[in-house]
Amino acid sequence: MAPVSRVLRVLYILAAAGMGACAAVSQLDHRTHTVTAFFAITALLLAAAVHRESVCAEEHHQTTPAPDHDPAATELQAWLLAVTELDDACCERWWTSLATDHDTTCPHHTRKGPTT
Repeated sequence: MAPVSRVLRVLYILAAAGMGACAAVSQLDHRTHTVTAFFAITALLLAAAVHRESVCAEEHHQTTPAPDHDPAATELQAWLLAVTELDDACCERWWTSLATDHDTTCPHHTRKGPTT
């Protein structure tokens, strides 16, 4: 979780608590319903902002790739796997003869007739 997200959440919580306290004082001391409602709604919006910031931080954390993930290494592994598979596919004579002849010990040795 990013430090900025934590700071924002702490600030939102403090502001929500302050606005809630202002709403209570306004209602108890002055009995002004309009100001009390404004303070209460603002406190609720700040509480919603805390929740939203938590959800955004969690989504960001899930979509951020791991720091050890290296696309070049993954590409190299895929290339090495392809080369290994091709190397295991047939014998060297098959590769050098442009797929026209096999070594006698090649497991893929198949004779083709003159029509195929």
